[in-house]
Amino acid sequence: MDAGPLFYHNMNKISTLLAPIVLLLTACEENITPDEEQKQTPITPIVQLALDRYECPASGGPIGVVVQSTTDYEVVMPENMDWITNITTKAIQVKQFTFSVARSLEQNERSAKIIFNDRVNNVADTLLIIQQVSSAVPDDPNTALGLIVHVEKAGTFREQLTDEQYTLVHKLVISGNLNNTDLEAINDMWNLVVLDMREATIENNAIPSDLFTHYEELACIGLPQTLQKIDKEAFRELYKIRTMTIPASVTYIGENAISSNIEEIVSLSVVPPVVENNLGIRTSNFHGNPPVLHVPAQSISEYKVATGWKDFQTIIAIEE
Repeated sequence: MDAGPLFYHNMNKISTLLAPIVLLLTACEENITPDEEQKQTPITPIVQLALDRYECPASGGPIGVVVQSTTDYEVVMPENMDWITNITTKAIQVKQFTFSVARSLEQNERSAKIIFNDRVNNVADTLLIIQQVSSAVPDDPNTALGLIVHVEKAGTFREQLTDEQYTLVHKLVISGNLNNTDLEAINDMWNLVVLDMREATIENNAIPSDLFTHYEELACIGLPQTLQKIDKEAFRELYKIRTMTIPASVTYIGENAISSNIEEIVSLSVVPPVVENNLGIRTSNFHGNPPVLHVPAQSISEYKVATGWKDFQTIIAIEE
């Protein structure tokens, strides 16, 4: 699975919302004869979203929306809204919808409300999608706000940045070899919003305890693909992080390693990484929704009984 779209799924900050656009998902009635209706056990009609709020970058991309329902519905997209497209392969009785968000060139943040609606039984749930201003994270990483850095020799990251870059950069894409000295230097870049280390290799393949403690703005982080260990409370204070992808290489995660504000975790490992007591997640995030865990389809049953992972109320398969 390509972790790229998931990584950029929720990288931006929330600000004042514009007037939302409403999309209706209208219910379909089944043709049931009177005899069949009497034989059926009454079922309470439910249309419920696993998450009711998604944030996405100006660059756009796919959004997977999980729906729990006991009723049929179809997606009706309005003609005057063309920046979100329903690209789900099925329209009826699906558990997961996929919406494609177009790249935004707007100078204002835009938002849309998608209503999952059963008109027959008068039940519904509402999804809010927010797309950030296009200038929030520049497309060209080598601007005053963004930077691509390759570190050939571990411990030399800070030497490659000017003082202005070190202070002002918002988006950092870093590759090469990093040691704890480099990680500490990165930790002091208080204005970072996006940190992409997916192509980097970290000393001992481990994120040290209490590493990311200075970030107030960091909203998106990509972890090295060779990472094996995340020590306790490593990401505990990254309160703006809403989604995180755990590479398939990770085998151990320390206690309270994850931010308590997390909304979604994607764990790519077929074998659940060992968790020391708990991950630090809440039973519900600040929107009132339980966090969602995405795992390989063949591993769902293992994650449901594994220490730390079983704390997730919603565990679903990663889309192929």
